[in-house]
Amino acid sequence: MPGTMSRVKRATAISAIAAATLLLSACAQGASGGTAPEGPSLSTVKIGIPAAISNAPLFIAIDRGYFDAEGITLENASFKSAADMIAPLGSGQLDVGTGASSAGVFNAAAQGVHMKIASDKAIVGEGNSAYALVVRKDLIDSGAFTSFADLRGLTVSSYGAGGAVDIYLDKMLEKGGLAFDDINLRTLGGPDAVTALANGAIDAAALAEPQVAQVVAAGTAVRFAGSDVVYPNQQIGVLMFSDRFASSEPETATAFMRAYLKGVRDYSEAIIDGKIGGTKGDEILPILVSHTGIDGATLRNAYMPEMNPKGELLMESLKHDLVYWKAKGLVKGDVEVDDVVDTTFIDKAAADLGRSER
Repeated sequence: MPGTMSRVKRATAISAIAAATLLLSACAQGASGGTAPEGPSLSTVKIGIPAAISNAPLFIAIDRGYFDAEGITLENASFKSAADMIAPLGSGQLDVGTGASSAGVFNAAAQGVHMKIASDKAIVGEGNSAYALVVRKDLIDSGAFTSFADLRGLTVSSYGAGGAVDIYLDKMLEKGGLAFDDINLRTLGGPDAVTALANGAIDAAALAEPQVAQVVAAGTAVRFAGSDVVYPNQQIGVLMFSDRFASSEPETATAFMRAYLKGVRDYSEAIIDGKIGGTKGDEILPILVSHTGIDGATLRNAYMPEMNPKGELLMESLKHDLVYWKAKGLVKGDVEVDDVVDTTFIDKAAADLGRSER
């Protein structure tokens, strides 16, 4: 993630300069008997930020200096997924994790790994979704595929059992009168699914953006249905805090959320009908290109994740998904959503910033 790391390093350098300036000012005023000016103390927050479009508010907050203004320097650790962050979060080696809600998060909690889902990071809105079923274009053009029932016997990819995406795929199958046993299910990451669709190795895929936009632009697949068709208001992405960070540095945790929410609100103002648009969109597009490495045209065509301007979580969705994972045997142990969620910091940050008009 060259873009993210360069921005974080720049933030670190700016923070270091700011610290030196404050120190010199304090010494000068101390010599003359004055009082040093008050300002945010500098804190380092260790965070995992994959180059995913759902992390757009974080990228915006980094570039626009919102974390600097809160006295926070981000130390970015490289992770491929939220699952890889669970152990470091549980041990306190990582302060903040980003990723999808998953069975793994709840399994970890059931096994005594202490961390908290602290705020929203991506939801499926009503009428648009950054998550969709895509089907090979030749199957659509020939009329071989016209409904979810036509998934029977096809080779379909998803991201793997225990993820939020598999739930909407299951609901699509159910709507077509099918179950997972009626398809040839393969587990593939987004980029691999793009390749597999192009070479005909798979017939359809449950995908997230920007891969949906990529296969549509390439002409290899058609966006058949967004996940909102079968599961609107699903909580897909979350921010997670380690217990150590939440309990030992509550002021820094709240300051982190204030910076994050400013990024969320800037991001939300740049999304029109589910896509990056308008003057605000023109402003954030270079930031996202820099941090994700995705070209601007693809980002313009992608349906972007929806986010709550107050960081509120869709609790009913989290509870629904936990019940689903338990029924599938993917979560074992006595754990409930309330055991894993702590909205203390996002609620305080939203109150500090004032009510959003969006």
